[in-house]
This record gives sequence, C-alpha cells and structure tokens, in this order.
Amino acid sequence: MKLKRLLLIAFLLTSSLTGIAQVSGFVDPRIGSVGVGRTFPGPSMPFGMCKPGPDCGVKPNAGWAPMPEVVTGFSQTHVSGTGGGQKYGNILIQPFLRGKEQGARSKEQGAKGKEQGARGERNDYSQRRVSEDISLGYYATTFENDIRTEITTSERCAFYRIHYPQEGGLLIDATHYLGKNPVPDQREQQQFVGGEVEVVSDREVRGYSRIRGGWNNGDAYTVYFCLISDEAMDSEGQGARGKGQKAREVNFADSVVNIKIGISYVSEQQAKRNIPDYGFDTQLQRLRDSWERLLSRIKIEGTEAQKRTLYERFILREIDKVEYMERKAEIDKELRRLEQACSTLDTQTAQMQMDEDTKKASRKLAQEIVGAGGLAAGLADTLIERVYVYPGNQFDVAWKVKDFCKAESKA
Repeated sequence: MKLKRLLLIAFLLTSSLTGIAQVSGFVDPRIGSVGVGRTFPGPSMPFGMCKPGPDCGVKPNAGWAPMPEVVTGFSQTHVSGTGGGQKYGNILIQPFLRGKEQGARSKEQGAKGKEQGARGERNDYSQRRVSEDISLGYYATTFENDIRTEITTSERCAFYRIHYPQEGGLLIDATHYLGKNPVPDQREQQQFVGGEVEVVSDREVRGYSRIRGGWNNGDAYTVYFCLISDEAMDSEGQGARGKGQKAREVNFADSVVNIKIGISYVSEQQAKRNIPDYGFDTQLQRLRDSWERLLSRIKIEGTEAQKRTLYERFILREIDKVEYMERKAEIDKELRRLEQACSTLDTQTAQMQMDEDTKKASRKLAQEIVGAGGLAAGLADTLIERVYVYPGNQFDVAWKVKDFCKAESKA
C-alpha cells in the first residue's frame, strides 16, 4: 500500500508539472481596451495589417467601446492606443435585416441622418449588442435583432461569418472612418477625400477609401478592398452594376453567409490576391498557432493563476521590471522545489521496486533449495562465494546473494 501511495503521488506531481497549457491561452485581448488604454481588442495576426472589429460610433480610438454603446458597423483597419486623435477605421460593413427594419430605416434617412453622420453619432444602421465574445484571434457579437457576427483575420484579409435569423442584407460603406468631425482640418482629425464601392458580380464587390489626417496629421492614404461572398448577393434597385457610388446595400437569401475582405494599400487587384482560399475555422486555427509559436519563445513557470496575474500586472504597469523579475524568480524557485520533490519520489520508488524484486528472487531461490533437500553442485557455485574452515571442524560460508539466509529464514 505504501508503494502504491508513493506511485500515485509521483504521478500527480508529474502530471501537474507536465500538463502545462498553451501560452496563448493566457492572452486576454480586452486588457487596456477600457479607459485611456484604448487598445484594439479584435482579432489580429502577428504583425498583421488587417485588424477587423466593431466601430461604436467614430469617437473611440480603437473603434470598440463597451456595451451598451451601439455598433455602427465593422471596419477593417484599427490601431491601438494612439494617445491622441483617431486613425483608420476604413471600409465599414454592417449586417441588417430586410423588410420591416429596412423600411423603417429608409423613412429616417434625410437631413437628420446626414447631420448625425457628420457629428459621428449613431447612424441609421446602428445596432445594440446583447452579448459579446472576445478571445485571441476571435470576436463575436449578437445584436438585439438576433444577427450574430463572428470575425477572425489573416495578415491582409478579414473573415466574417454572419448569421441572419431571416433574410438579411449588408451595408458596404467607403465613406466611414474614425474621428469624423464637421469642422474641416481639425488637428489630429481624419478627413474624407474620396471613395467608391463597385458591385463586380453577385459574389464580388470592390472599391477604395481615401482619407487624410488623423493622430499623426498625415498625408492622404488609400485603402483598397475586395469583398468575396460564398453566397450570391442581390443589389437590385441600386443599379446592379457600375461605379460612382460610395456606399452600397446588398441582400442575401441565405441564413449564414461567409465573407472575406482583402485589403491593400496598393490596388484593388492586390487586395483580391490577399484573400486566402481556406475558410473561417481554418484561418482561426492558423492565427492561434501563429501566436503560440511567437509567444512560446518566452517561458514563465508557475501555476495558471500566477502566470495570468503576473502577465496582467506587468502589462498594466502595476509592477515595474525589477519587481516583475523578482516575482518571476520566486515562482521559478517554487517550481524547482516541486521538480526536486518529484525527482526524489521517483528515485525512492525505483529503489523500493528493486528491493522488492530482490526479496522475491531470494525467497524463490530459498524455496528451491529447501525443496531439493540441499545444495546441488550448480547451486553451490551460484550461491557460495567461499567457505572458511577453522580448527575443530568449524566453518563459515560467504554467500554471493546478499541477505540470502535472512530471506530463507523468512520464507
């Protein structure tokens, strides 16, 4: 029983030391996204150019804002923590329901809608979220109208999986950007220069958006895009084809639609070449594998709670580098102690097993000798090292097998 208990303890200790979760599991994209941190919580590849996510109006620097702020749409470019004015937020899409919702929105359009858009307030497509799911490389939200949108990304292409509860549509808007302001040439505010949305076929839309200014007061830049759908799109009533429009609505008859939006700062053709062939789930796994390879270069030992706390406190600057290294050393020291304890248990267990095997062999041999009524010549050579003979017919036997006599007597 003692041996079994030791083996069980050794197994549990070894399991706790070797069953280490992937380091990417300790990443929380929401850190720094609330308050003045203004970090982007949506999906992104390591060093990726495309960063798709929700825009809650045009004021948040990274687009996203906590509920109950409305979502005006999902744009394909964002940046974290500018520390000043907004930047990017280009090529917006927004799913909507056809029918009653579409008709109600049409009645509200006009001067009021234009005024709201200029001030950066909620537009006629805005929706409220009832739930939200944010993890490494993945963002999903469900609107009050039951539309659910899932997002992941490659380096230069956004992946969307949109679930419609009934027939739905999609707004594609090249005029959207973060930091809209009715006063022209405001410092660190972006300004619209031009844009276009062209429906190329029932499964492809392309175009561009040209914006200037922003937090770096930079010159104009152009984001080209190509949108591909796995389901047929209907743009009836808007001029099914042709150029010259800055925003378009397309309709879908299917309940689940997969959309890829390739982007480029070079051309629409390059944006299309940036669209991978594989699907949403495959890309999500590729993204997480990429982050795992990158993050696993840094090793921090300890329990899951210790790792998460240490990572978060360091990222949030609650501790400096010196204290961080001291805490890390303490955790590493404790882990080495556990490893040493596990090693000692392994050694003791192996020795106990060897002793048990030796005793079993000795008992078996003693039983054979007793059963034979004495030592045969072969057994004598095997067991006896030498025999010492003393005067008076006294002798002493040096046995080759340690503790043989004790084993024989116990048997």
